[in-house]
Amino acid sequence: PERIENIKISIMPKAFLKVLTFEEIDLATLAEYFKDISELFFMDEGTKFLYSLLVYIYGTTELQPEDVGKVVKQIAKGKEDIAMTTAERLVQQGLEQGLQQGLEQGLEQGLQQGEYKKAIETARRMKDLGAEIDFILKATGLTEKDLKENGIL
Repeated sequence: PERIENIKISIMPKAFLKVLTFEEIDLATLAEYFKDISELFFMDEGTKFLYSLLVYIYGTTELQPEDVGKVVKQIAKGKEDIAMTTAERLVQQGLEQGLQQGLEQGLEQGLQQGEYKKAIETARRMKDLGAEIDFILKATGLTEKDLKENGIL
């Protein structure tokens, strides 16, 4: 039994390479392909492989998880949740990545706005202390427009 399991697992790299050779992956091609590797749907290691395979398929084709789920149901009844679970994982990863990027961008914008406000405050104090406008512009990196918009000029 362990030897048979090892033989089944050894087909995974070949199965992945085969999907890379497809010029186009449509539902009919996917159905034929899944028939060839149907045993993998019922193995723990096979399920992990299928998740990776579906991530690749969703990332490189226009196939929708619902349609892929229908194909899987025809080939491996009871395993169609693999198609949706993989899609849900991708959506979650996308949301997490988007949130992280949003936080980073928000932090960066906040820092820039804070630096700008600090430069305006410095320019205002310098003007109050009698500094020349050219000196204020050079020291703060602000423009005349910035000074005018903030009531310093």
